[in-house]
Formats: sequence, C-alpha cells, structure tokens
Amino acid sequence: MLAKCVENKLSNLNAVPADLELLNYSLGSWKHFPLTIGKEYLVYGVSFRGSKPWYYVCDDNFTYYPALWSSLLFKLVDGTPSRFWRFNPGICSNDGLIVYPRLVLPNWAKSDDYYDRLTDGDENTVADFRRFKQLMDFEFPLSSVEESHLALEENWLQCPICLNAWEASITDGMSVCPRCKSISRNPIYKLHLY
Repeated sequence: MLAKCVENKLSNLNAVPADLELLNYSLGSWKHFPLTIGKEYLVYGVSFRGSKPWYYVCDDNFTYYPALWSSLLFKLVDGTPSRFWRFNPGICSNDGLIVYPRLVLPNWAKSDDYYDRLTDGDENTVADFRRFKQLMDFEFPLSSVEESHLALEENWLQCPICLNAWEASITDGMSVCPRCKSISRNPIYKLHLY
C-alpha cells in the first residue's frame, strides 16, 4: 500500500471523538505529526483501531522501525495490500482487546510482542524488519522517482542515468540499476492480484 500525507496537524482534522482522542494520545507533546504533507509513504502494516485503520509508516523521524499513524492523516495512492502481509486477528480478553487486529509481516503476525521487540531494538527483530522493508521498498512505484526507460525487448529496462539495460520483474513497482545502483520506477509494473 502507498499513502500520501494530506494532514499533519490534529487541529485541522474533523473526525469522531474516539478517533481524535486516539490521535491526540499518539501525538504526545509534538505540535504536529512527523509527516510531510504531499509526501508518499509506503505502508509496512495496518492495525485496526477505533473507526479507522492505522498505518505503520517510516515517518520523517524514521530510525529503524515504522511508526503507527491514523489513516485520517493520509489519502491512499495505491490500496493494494503488500504481498508480504499476513493477518493476525488480535487477542481479546474479558476486559476487552489486548492486541489489535493487524495486517503485517509474517513474523510480526505470528508474534504479539514483535513490535515491542522491534522498538526496543532487538537485533533479530530489527534484522527481520529491515529484510522485509528492503523487499517492500521496491513493491510499489513512488511517483517522486524518475521512471526507467523501456529497452528493446519485453521486460527489459534501461537506466535513465548510465543507460545500462537489465531484465526486470513486473511484480515490483521500483527497480534498481545493477551497474550504477540508481533507483527508478518500473514502467512494466503490473498490479499483483492474488
């Protein structure tokens, strides 16, 4: 999934009180959310809270784990779920929901404490997230990146920088030149439907 930030201030949002309360809690002491209006963010997971889904994105303060922000702050550019996501229905107890339902990476879906270990800097969990982040970073085409040129044969791209050509996959929205390592949008990308 790919989402564009459309708002980064709580005071500018119009939503149901419960959603605004959740957003206010997540904002903490910041004056605005660490998101740039108009910038596209890749969604690394979705959590279902309140009346709206929440997105795990690598915001403007990204270090090594994605932050969780309400979908009220975004407009979907591409709502296709990642091919790497798995569903976890969450955990309920007599007192209510303990772990929210979510669409996330495979090991994250299997482990209810994955995000806690990730934010705590657990070496294995951080390595797992980085591995999938690298794969997902090429899954959807970012409009802010220049498009590769099509080469003479089907499924072949040409680098707009060094003019090297390589065979590309139709399932990745982004591509990297094997010679100069420049990243470009993949013009042969096809929406992957399951």
